[in-house]
Amino acid sequence: MINVDKVYKSVLLILNKEQRGYLTPDQFNKIARQVQLELLESAYYKYNKELVKKKSGVINSDYADLSKVEKEKIDIFAKTQTLTLTSGTTSLPADMYRLVNLTVSNTTDQVEEVTKSDWNYITASKLTAPSAKYPIYYRQVDEIKVFPNTLTSLSVDYVKTPSDPVWAYSVNTSANNMYIYEPTATGAGIVPNTGSNNFELHPSEETSLIINILAYTGVTIKDPAVAQAAMAQRGYIDKLEN
Repeated sequence: MINVDKVYKSVLLILNKEQRGYLTPDQFNKIARQVQLELLESAYYKYNKELVKKKSGVINSDYADLSKVEKEKIDIFAKTQTLTLTSGTTSLPADMYRLVNLTVSNTTDQVEEVTKSDWNYITASKLTAPSAKYPIYYRQVDEIKVFPNTLTSLSVDYVKTPSDPVWAYSVNTSANNMYIYEPTATGAGIVPNTGSNNFELHPSEETSLIINILAYTGVTIKDPAVAQAAMAQRGYIDKLEN
């Protein structure tokens, strides 16, 4: 977890130091959600890149094993859930970001993914027809179709969509309408009334998080210098990682 108040105040501190304007809590919350998703997606890309390096013997193990570091960033969002099948059909978890693996419940039998066109060919042939031991599935948006349809439940491993980071606040009308951070309070007078929510990212992402938020902030407050400075810093970090 990364504290949402710490990140917001860091962003404001940098903007104030450079006298570059102000980012409202509502603007921050919208940018924060986008950046958190981007950093999760970036972890996939970096993980794949580091795996290639590791297999080629370019990097060592232990502390130099960056593929392990990137995997840890993704594993924070890993979940397992049981899916109940009805006539071979079931809905995928509503919070699913990426599907990792499907197995038949209480077994290690994996369910193989096929395309819709392959599905028709495979299920029509007696020679290639799937069985309870070797089932198949194809995906349609947020649901899957499984064959054979005699299966009743599956276990799905997936990466969930991060919960939206939120800096909730109340307004102090007696002090120039100052925003007051509300870490736990909810209800009337709190915006949004669901309360605050921290970033779910790995702690090592804090610097990248602040830099990327500043890059978007420069666009939001229409100050190219902020965006350019943040992009330059992000480019420097990317260069070190490569």
